[in-house]
Amino acid sequence: HVNVGDLLVRQDDQGYQLGVVQAQAALNAAQLTLDQLQAPPTERDLAVAAANVKAAQSAYNGLLSTIDPNTISAAQLRYQQAQTAYQDAVQYRRDVGGQFKTDSPTYQLALAQEGQASFAVEAARLQVQLLQHGVDGRVLTAAKARITAAQAQLDRLKAGAQPIEIDRAKLAVEQAQTALDQAKQQQANTQLHAPFAGVISLIGVKVGTLSIGAQAGGAIPAIVLTDTSQLHVTLNVDEIDIGQIHENQPVTFTLDALPGAVLSGHIDQIALAANAAVGTVVTYPVQVTLDPSSAAAKVGMTASATIIVRQLPGVLRVPNAYVRLDRRNNQSFVNIVNADSTLTEIPVQLGLRTEVYSEVLGGLNEGDKVGINLDTNFSLLGN
Repeated sequence: HVNVGDLLVRQDDQGYQLGVVQAQAALNAAQLTLDQLQAPPTERDLAVAAANVKAAQSAYNGLLSTIDPNTISAAQLRYQQAQTAYQDAVQYRRDVGGQFKTDSPTYQLALAQEGQASFAVEAARLQVQLLQHGVDGRVLTAAKARITAAQAQLDRLKAGAQPIEIDRAKLAVEQAQTALDQAKQQQANTQLHAPFAGVISLIGVKVGTLSIGAQAGGAIPAIVLTDTSQLHVTLNVDEIDIGQIHENQPVTFTLDALPGAVLSGHIDQIALAANAAVGTVVTYPVQVTLDPSSAAAKVGMTASATIIVRQLPGVLRVPNAYVRLDRRNNQSFVNIVNADSTLTEIPVQLGLRTEVYSEVLGGLNEGDKVGINLDTNFSLLGN
């Protein structure tokens, strides 16, 4: 026996646990982004952004200062000095060449000094040329772009996040929350809980086997749980009679396993669709809930049911055996027993009929005797 909510079967959920952890981490990240957008900037953030603007401006100003006329004049002077030093080095190397052999250390040193002076002249010339042509426009554009970006960052911190940015961040949080809910639901689906209290009558799974869905398309039930708190009987009612059936109609039962026991109940549900036809017979499932009883009824017993479709108390009735039906003229007749024991056939009006009796609406009175003319010498009498 299990109670409602008890755990019946648990599927391995390690993969689903990881999915929940990942979805929770994504939700935390989305929420952190939203919180940062909605939170006001700190003094430190503003100070750093302002410092970045100043640094970008200084770099740009430094590039502009390189084309100052004074800077160009100084470079030209250095170029002239380098040319003079180069000419002196050339003259010294010539003088040494007239006194020492070309492979002597003194001549080699003079030759090296001449080469060094030549390199200095070229470097000074290139410096003058660079200053005269100015800084590359692409370098200045990039430096100006850095100023713009740094200023935009500072302005954004001061103004706060734009509404569209906050809306996008909120949407990201909602999507992350939905993903987390789905991950949790998938993990919850790995557990089967009892939907009601009852008795487990069949276990269709085993520990360590594949999940239910992998077994014949899920045709094997994991658990069969029987609700024993309220017994019911399922009847198959012929389509001819189903029109007389309605909910809450009283029903009486006899059980093959409990001779003499009579149970009662009422119709609880009537199926809208018929059972699969067997031959030419079409039936509809009707569920009947049993009333409380001391009878030892058990699940699975065979029952015979009588459905009371109509009740008429205090009516005049006559056994069906005493009624003659003229179906061609749609008339009914009975034989009245006269005082001399002879029979006289009279028409009667009938109402409700069962397999045994017919209700008499007119033509007879209570106490009248009716009979059946079996032959000329014998009559069956009845009341």
